[in-house]
Amino acid sequence: MAYKSSDICKIIYYNEEQFDIGIILSNDSNHMMFIDFNLFGEYNGYLFQENERAEKLIHKGQYLSFMRSIINLDSITYLPLHNKTDFIYEAINNNRVLGITKSTDYVEEITDIKVLEFDGIYVKYREYTRYATLSRRVSKVKISNIVFIQIDSKYQRLIEKYREE
Repeated sequence: MAYKSSDICKIIYYNEEQFDIGIILSNDSNHMMFIDFNLFGEYNGYLFQENERAEKLIHKGQYLSFMRSIINLDSITYLPLHNKTDFIYEAINNNRVLGITKSTDYVEEITDIKVLEFDGIYVKYREYTRYATLSRRVSKVKISNIVFIQIDSKYQRLIEKYREE
């Protein structure tokens, strides 16, 4: 899929200080999904956020003009993702690292995982350490308890390149 620079927008959450730069793929009352770019204009994967909604989408402004000038749209990896299940199957079928946050987490911390199994209800996984090695512990989480998923981020691509399994 080809994206245009006009697709890039500033995604405002609660106030002007809380925002992301991305391309919105879906934004409704239940979830938001978008292609993310970091503050250096680098492609940073796909994000799915449940119970999160953009308060405002801004398509004009000096900062956005600058970001559009440094973002390389050709760097985007096209992934046919539409929901949480798609993210999980992408990880399983292509040996990808997923970043998740569970509703039971006290802090909004992203845990990078290797998905081992998915039965449609539960995701069985192992966590990556900060050294790109897998922990021995196998965990499982109900898909309905996953409130945030990220795939293909710069950090996750680094883990995929250097991981020891």
